[in-house]
Amino acid sequence: MLEEIKTVLTKTPGIKAREIVNRLYADYNISADKSEVNALLYHHKEIFTVDANYLWKAKVTSAYTTIKSGISLEGTILEILPPVSGKSGTRSWSKQDIRIAAQNSSEIITATIWNKKIDLTSLNTGTFVKMEYIIKEKATSGVTYNEINKLEIITSGISDLPF
Repeated sequence: MLEEIKTVLTKTPGIKAREIVNRLYADYNISADKSEVNALLYHHKEIFTVDANYLWKAKVTSAYTTIKSGISLEGTILEILPPVSGKSGTRSWSKQDIRIAAQNSSEIITATIWNKKIDLTSLNTGTFVKMEYIIKEKATSGVTYNEINKLEIITSGISDLPF
């Protein structure tokens, strides 16, 4: 029942034990009473948090696993989009997308550069680039994402656009 409670609170954080009981029955056909659910929640404070109004949430956990490293992509820059920035909680962020036509393929790849980790000022439309990166898997609160990290862009001059 612990995993089901975790899933319920991941999908709908900030609910009381009574609502968790209702969702356990509706989603998993698990019959439990409020005292049983509360005992599990309080016993597993490493997984769950509760506020002053007795609203429960699953703690956010993150773990990165490298799936594949040493991957490279070569292609021609088609477009460099304007930077975008914002604020998430107390942290500021910025990102900029570049669209690349992959060499020897009809695929167009969009690479997102986060927080100015790579200087894009020397890149122009038509520049031939080689990107080297690592693919990582990130699990956060029961949801899994694939992410490209440690991106490096190596330029080698101007190329003919494939169109």
